[in-house]
Amino acid sequence: CETGLAYNRFRYYSPKMGMYVSQDPIGLAGGILNLYGYVSDTNLIIDLYGLDWNYVLINSKGEVYYSGRASDNANINDVARRHAGTKGTDGPRFGEGDTIVQITKKGTDRLIVRGIEQVGIDNSSVSLLGYRSDNVRGNKINGIRDKNSEKGKLYMRSAEKKLKKMSLSDRIANGERKTFEEYRATKKNSYG
Repeated sequence: CETGLAYNRFRYYSPKMGMYVSQDPIGLAGGILNLYGYVSDTNLIIDLYGLDWNYVLINSKGEVYYSGRASDNANINDVARRHAGTKGTDGPRFGEGDTIVQITKKGTDRLIVRGIEQVGIDNSSVSLLGYRSDNVRGNKINGIRDKNSEKGKLYMRSAEKKLKKMSLSDRIANGERKTFEEYRATKKNSYG
């Protein structure tokens, strides 16, 4: 295109600017308070410091079935939305009766976060599903590819050191939590 803009459905996008240059046709109904918005500001996605946080998903029986990590740019609602939209033959990854629990604070060093994610996977009530599985209510792969590599050992040592101060089960009991029902109510209220 001569202008350098890309036409995407009903509006124009500028790859140089990393944003739309024409208003969203649905206006503010999309839940983004920026008429030129694109899901999120792509210029803010970079995490210069590599700081993250951990969370687990718990079923209605109180069993951890998924352990994950998120960027500091994401909040608990962002993660809940992502998992509620992930569906498999066993249902949604995050649905009725489930709870998401933040188990480390934002700003946690990436080494620690990677190790704690793996500790959560190792202690999950669900064994690894496998990458090709059509099920989603569990981790498909390990968070650390090779726990016996030097890098893997570093992740695990970092997690062990952090977990000595407060165990994984204590973190789950005391972490910020949001049930699926609370998430759904928040989502419903944000669209009026």
